Amino acid sequence: MERFTQKDGITGAHNANAFYRAVTQHHVKIFSETPTNIQGITEIKYQVPTKDRAGNLTGEFKPAIKTKTVYDPKIFTDQKILELGQQASVKGYKDAMASGSGQATAVVDGISFRIYVDKTTGRVRNFHPN
Repeated sequence: MERFTQKDGITGAHNANAFYRAVTQHHVKIFSETPTNIQGITEIKYQVPTKDRAGNLTGEFKPAIKTKTVYDPKIFTDQKILELGQQASVKGYKDAMASGSGQATAVVDGISFRIYVDKTTGRVRNFHPN
């Protein structure tokens, strides 16, 4: 699932195809694309376009550089990322519950995942390649 706001940029959309669709749809400018040490996992830095008071694009970009880690669905299917993320959630659960933010990082098959736990309910809210 993908969401876009001027403040947060592109959230979700860790599948590279979904991310690049969001880039086109929201007129985002890619600043850099850096492959990680895992084939099929890429770190992308991008900028969000600015809008005027009427909500029209100005042709300029906010100075903040956002970072997104995406996976190539030709190498990692959505199902495989789901399975690896679930394993990472199990592995990093105790650390997330012990952290003040309910977040932790866990590595599975060489891929770093960020996991998010609701500390009140104990449920894993989300995870994504990090």
